[in-house]
Amino acid sequence: AVMVARGDLGVEIGDPELIGVQKKIISRSRFLNRAVITATQMMNSMINTPIPTRAEVMDVANSVLDGTDAVMLSAETATGKYPIETVKIMSNICIGAEKIPIFNDYKKFLNIQFNCISDAIAIS
Repeated sequence: AVMVARGDLGVEIGDPELIGVQKKIISRSRFLNRAVITATQMMNSMINTPIPTRAEVMDVANSVLDGTDAVMLSAETATGKYPIETVKIMSNICIGAEKIPIFNDYKKFLNIQFNCISDAIAIS
Protein backbone atom coordinates (compact mmCIF):
# COMPACT_ATOMS: atom_id res chain seq x y z
CA ALA A 1 0.00 0.00 0.00
CA VAL A 2 1.02 3.60 -0.58
CA MET A 3 0.30 6.30 1.98
CA VAL A 4 -0.10 9.94 1.08
CA ALA A 5 1.11 11.34 4.43
CA ARG A 6 0.12 14.90 3.72
CA GLY A 7 1.60 16.38 6.89
CA ASP A 8 5.12 15.14 6.22
CA LEU A 9 4.79 15.67 2.48
CA GLY A 10 3.55 19.24 2.95
CA VAL A 11 6.53 20.07 5.17
CA GLU A 12 8.93 18.70 2.54
CA ILE A 13 7.43 20.21 -0.63
CA GLY A 14 5.09 22.98 0.60
CA ASP A 15 1.32 23.19 0.57
CA PRO A 16 0.90 24.61 -2.96
CA GLU A 17 2.80 21.65 -4.44
CA LEU A 18 0.98 19.15 -2.23
CA ILE A 19 -2.26 19.48 -4.21
CA GLY A 20 -0.85 18.15 -7.47
CA VAL A 21 1.50 15.66 -5.85
CA GLN A 22 -1.35 14.07 -3.87
CA LYS A 23 -3.35 13.62 -7.06
CA LYS A 24 -0.32 12.21 -8.92
CA ILE A 25 0.46 9.73 -6.14
CA ILE A 26 -3.14 8.50 -6.05
CA SER A 27 -3.32 8.24 -9.83
CA ARG A 28 0.02 6.44 -10.12
CA SER A 29 -0.89 4.05 -7.30
CA ARG A 30 -4.16 3.20 -9.03
CA PHE A 31 -2.34 2.67 -12.33
CA LEU A 32 0.11 0.28 -10.62
CA ASN A 33 -2.77 -1.51 -8.85
CA ARG A 34 -1.57 -0.48 -5.39
CA ALA A 35 -3.87 0.42 -2.53
CA VAL A 36 -3.51 4.06 -1.56
CA ILE A 37 -4.30 5.68 1.78
CA THR A 38 -4.73 9.44 2.20
CA ALA A 39 -3.91 10.70 5.68
CA THR A 40 -3.27 13.76 7.86
CA GLN A 41 -5.76 16.41 8.94
CA MET A 42 -8.69 14.97 7.04
CA MET A 43 -11.22 16.09 9.70
CA ASN A 44 -8.94 18.11 11.96
CA SER A 45 -11.60 20.53 13.24
CA MET A 46 -13.45 17.57 14.75
CA ILE A 47 -10.78 17.24 17.41
CA ASN A 48 -12.69 19.99 19.24
CA THR A 49 -16.02 20.41 17.42
CA PRO A 50 -18.77 17.89 16.60
CA ILE A 51 -19.09 18.85 12.93
CA PRO A 52 -16.48 19.20 10.18
CA THR A 53 -15.91 22.28 8.10
CA ARG A 54 -17.23 22.26 4.54
CA ALA A 55 -13.62 22.35 3.37
CA GLU A 56 -12.93 19.12 5.27
CA VAL A 57 -16.03 17.49 3.80
CA MET A 58 -14.86 18.45 0.31
CA ASP A 59 -11.30 17.31 1.06
CA VAL A 60 -12.43 13.83 2.09
CA ALA A 61 -14.88 13.57 -0.82
CA ASN A 62 -12.29 14.74 -3.35
CA SER A 63 -9.78 12.20 -2.06
CA VAL A 64 -12.38 9.49 -2.70
CA LEU A 65 -13.20 10.93 -6.12
CA ASP A 66 -9.47 10.98 -6.94
CA GLY A 67 -9.41 7.23 -6.28
CA THR A 68 -7.93 6.82 -2.82
CA ASP A 69 -8.79 3.45 -1.29
CA ALA A 70 -8.80 4.67 2.30
CA VAL A 71 -8.87 7.89 4.26
CA MET A 72 -7.17 7.79 7.63
CA LEU A 73 -7.90 9.62 10.84
CA SER A 74 -5.34 10.17 13.58
CA ALA A 75 -5.63 12.92 16.22
CA GLU A 76 -9.34 13.23 15.43
CA THR A 77 -9.96 9.82 16.97
CA ALA A 78 -6.87 9.37 19.16
CA THR A 79 -7.27 12.51 21.28
CA GLY A 80 -10.35 14.24 19.86
CA LYS A 81 -13.52 14.92 21.82
CA TYR A 82 -15.80 13.36 19.17
CA PRO A 83 -14.14 10.18 17.85
CA ILE A 84 -17.34 8.22 17.18
CA GLU A 85 -19.03 11.15 15.45
CA THR A 86 -15.90 11.73 13.37
CA VAL A 87 -15.85 8.15 12.09
CA LYS A 88 -19.59 8.21 11.33
CA ILE A 89 -19.39 11.51 9.46
CA MET A 90 -16.30 10.50 7.50
CA SER A 91 -17.97 7.23 6.57
CA ASN A 92 -21.06 9.08 5.34
CA ILE A 93 -18.92 11.45 3.27
CA CYS A 94 -17.10 8.51 1.64
CA ILE A 95 -20.36 6.69 0.91
CA GLY A 96 -21.81 9.86 -0.57
CA ALA A 97 -18.78 10.41 -2.79
CA GLU A 98 -18.88 6.80 -3.98
CA LYS A 99 -22.51 7.26 -5.08
CA ILE A 100 -21.48 9.87 -7.64
CA PRO A 101 -22.07 8.41 -11.12
CA ILE A 102 -18.39 8.23 -12.12
CA PHE A 103 -18.10 5.22 -9.80
CA ASN A 104 -20.97 3.47 -11.55
CA ASP A 105 -19.68 3.77 -15.12
CA TYR A 106 -18.65 0.12 -15.18
CA LYS A 107 -22.30 -0.97 -14.87
CA LYS A 108 -23.07 0.06 -18.44
CA PHE A 109 -20.77 -2.75 -19.61
CA LEU A 110 -22.26 -5.58 -17.53
CA ASN A 111 -24.75 -6.86 -20.11
CA ILE A 112 -22.89 -6.07 -23.31
CA GLN A 113 -21.92 -8.78 -25.80
CA PHE A 114 -18.49 -7.94 -27.20
CA ASN A 115 -17.68 -8.77 -30.82
CA CYS A 116 -13.99 -9.43 -30.29
CA ILE A 117 -11.82 -10.67 -27.46
CA SER A 118 -9.64 -7.55 -27.40
CA ASP A 119 -12.68 -5.39 -26.51
CA ALA A 120 -13.57 -7.70 -23.63
CA ILE A 121 -9.97 -7.69 -22.40
CA ALA A 122 -9.72 -3.90 -22.67
CA ILE A 123 -12.84 -3.31 -20.59
CA SER A 124 -11.78 -5.83 -17.95
